[in-house]
Amino acid sequence: MKAAARKTGNDAGRSVETGRVQLSQAVGQARRGLQTGVDVVAGGAQRTGRAASGVLEGMGRQVSASQPMEREIVRAMAPAARNILGKTWNAPNTLIGLAYGGAGHLAGMAAGTDPYVTVDANAIQFRNNPFGGVGAITLGNTTTYRKEPWIERKSGVSVEEHERQHTIQGEQLGPFYLPSNMVGGAWALARDGDWHGPSNWNERGPQEASPQPWPSRGRR
Repeated sequence: MKAAARKTGNDAGRSVETGRVQLSQAVGQARRGLQTGVDVVAGGAQRTGRAASGVLEGMGRQVSASQPMEREIVRAMAPAARNILGKTWNAPNTLIGLAYGGAGHLAGMAAGTDPYVTVDANAIQFRNNPFGGVGAITLGNTTTYRKEPWIERKSGVSVEEHERQHTIQGEQLGPFYLPSNMVGGAWALARDGDWHGPSNWNERGPQEASPQPWPSRGRR
């Protein structure tokens, strides 16, 4: 009976040992499996991070590369924007010019001067118009010519180009263009005996060999 008890105890001990070994093996396998899972997740996160970094870097390069193009677009649009703003600023003068040139056009039709209208030299041009004064009158972005434009003998510059400079003056001065002309002309008339004399700052630039809106620096 004692032998049977010892045998039973030995069998129980072996069973416990076997269970402990199996449990230890299972825990080890679980630990290795968990570590493998952690490594896989960490590797995936690392690869994802590298991919995201590459995408962001590529986007950064694209943004940097697009900046010069955007600057070029703005630079190309700037003249058109200035042109629109200038003509808007000059619009009150232009409205006066349209009324003046239009009335002269009707008078020319009645007088048989064969008036007609063109668009050139930055202006709506009323040609063969009896309201053209001595030769031409520019109001805003309109120019009224008594006859056809000609080449001015003393400067060799076309009157059309001369008058174009006055349209630019109007785009820069806006509502102050007519007062500037009146004061400049009156000053030149009093000082030089000629409305278009050198004392009229509105006329000196357009009368230069290379016409421009305002006089060259250093010129009286």
